[in-house]
Amino acid sequence: MKDFFKMTLASALGVIVAGVILSLLSLFMLVGILTVASSSPEYRLEDNTVMKIDLKGSIGERTVDNPMAFFMGKDTQADGLSEILSAINKAKENDKVKGIYIKVGGVNAGFATLEAIRDALVDFKESGKFIVSYGDYYGQGDYYVCSVANKVILNPQGMVEFLGLSSQLQ
Repeated sequence: MKDFFKMTLASALGVIVAGVILSLLSLFMLVGILTVASSSPEYRLEDNTVMKIDLKGSIGERTVDNPMAFFMGKDTQADGLSEILSAINKAKENDKVKGIYIKVGGVNAGFATLEAIRDALVDFKESGKFIVSYGDYYGQGDYYVCSVANKVILNPQGMVEFLGLSSQLQ
């Protein structure tokens, strides 16, 4: 009976030690993966750089930093309004940035958000730099933002959907 308790205690202790070691190893691996996934390389601007703004999907107030988005099937994350406005302002002040290229792809945002982006682009354009817009499809919001551009280019097989504003009284 003495040997039974000794062997049972030894087995239980072995399971506990192995569980702690595997848990710590898993924790270190998870922290390492998240650190690598969330780090981004530093980008250095060269002369005559053109900033690209990709207007597609929904635009929230702020960017949600989710390092696990890739594993959940969302390989791209949309930029938030504050990041877009900050990037346009930094591009305006940087002498290496010569203009902005807007790629339109069906933006889903309210008119207050679109007006804030358009106002930032107007301020950018007043600095003497150019803005060019290209899209396969221009919705009403897309065209409103891009109307400030020096050139608005539509794919020859593209489409413009302009319905106008309306309201109804109930």
